[in-house]
Amino acid sequence: MATFKPKPPKNKRTDVENIMAKQLREHGIYGYRRNARFIDGRRFQADFFFPSARLVLEVDGGVYMVRGGHTTGTGYTNDRERNVEGLLQGILTVRYTSDQVRKGYAIETFKKILAARRAEKGLAP
Repeated sequence: MATFKPKPPKNKRTDVENIMAKQLREHGIYGYRRNARFIDGRRFQADFFFPSARLVLEVDGGVYMVRGGHTTGTGYTNDRERNVEGLLQGILTVRYTSDQVRKGYAIETFKKILAARRAEKGLAP
């Protein structure tokens, strides 16, 4: 008898990313694209990319897992490269863990970072 294996979802959005999206909406924060490529010529994708503010918000899930994507040597190295490549194009990346999203720390601090970044760029709050 064959074992049923469900197909992975077509979009790579995780539950905690959906929680973050809900928090952003609840706080009236818009102007972002989800799972968006943000560096020309590179395949890097951002969980949330705010193009006008040149700002990326990343939710790093699985940080306590032995084989979590962001905590393996390769995953960690790729994340650092992506951050540096973004900075070279004037894009700041802010990273949060799943726990920080769930506890509300991410949204409370990100609101301040986004407001500062928008002011820096001469954008409306």
